[in-house]
Amino acid sequence: MVVRDSLGRVVAAGALQRVDDERAEIRGLVVDPTARGQGFAHTIVLALIRAAQSQGLAAVCVTRRPEFFRRFGFSQTPAPATLWLKRRKPIKVDRATRPRVAMHLNTPEAS
Repeated sequence: MVVRDSLGRVVAAGALQRVDDERAEIRGLVVDPTARGQGFAHTIVLALIRAAQSQGLAAVCVTRRPEFFRRFGFSQTPAPATLWLKRRKPIKVDRATRPRVAMHLNTPEAS
């Protein structure tokens, strides 16, 4: 999913990737620094949550910014962040960066 500005330039993007038969992960959420603060990430996350739910899937994410996803009703899972990263390269956490945390959406569909 992408958001374009009035000139047709991509200013934000995000994706939904099916993890298994029950979950879909919100991934690759990015916003151009010049377009931040305009609600583009919020709009994309809401659309991706609806897309997951329309497929009968629980929305999950792995993020370094859990406070952003808490606004949508996500909460941290006790599972390690690597739970949904099976198909990716191992996570290298630099001491200067925040660790990634796994989160799930707190809805009846996300059980």
